[in-house]
Parts: sequence; structure tokens; C-alpha cells
Amino acid sequence: RDAAALADAIIDAVNLGLDPGSTTILQKYQAARSRDVEMRVRGTDLFNRFVSTSSPVMKNLRRVGIKTVGSLSILRDMAMREG
Repeated sequence: RDAAALADAIIDAVNLGLDPGSTTILQKYQAARSRDVEMRVRGTDLFNRFVSTSSPVMKNLRRVGIKTVGSLSILRDMAMREG
């Protein structure tokens, strides 16, 4: 997604006769990517908190969740695609 968003920003700039390395174009790219990056950071933090807990309840939830994702190909594929 990063590469596609950057390519789109560069192509748009070139088509408009603008400098693809200008601050305006790079800010456009950053804005396009910021939500996805923020969601990934939050998701990673949440996952790290989830897997590092020693609570027996959370350990059981984690085990069931991992087993479920591993056994359902659509969830497994989505987890791999999203990272």
C-alpha cells in the first residue's frame, strides 16, 4: 500500500507538471498513508499487550483466537495480508 500510494502521488504530480519530490506532494502522500500507519501501530501495540499478559483468562482467549484464525482460511489469509 505504501508503494502504491507513493506511485499515485508521483504520477499525479507528473501529470500536473509538478515536482514529485515537492513538500506538497510528499505531504499528500503522508496524509494518504497516515490512517493506515496509525491503525497498524495501534493494532501492533494492542497485539503486544494481548500476548504479553499473564492473565489465565487472556491466555485462554489468546489460545482460542489463534486456533480460530489458524483453522479458518479466510481469517488466516486476512491476518497474513494485513500483517
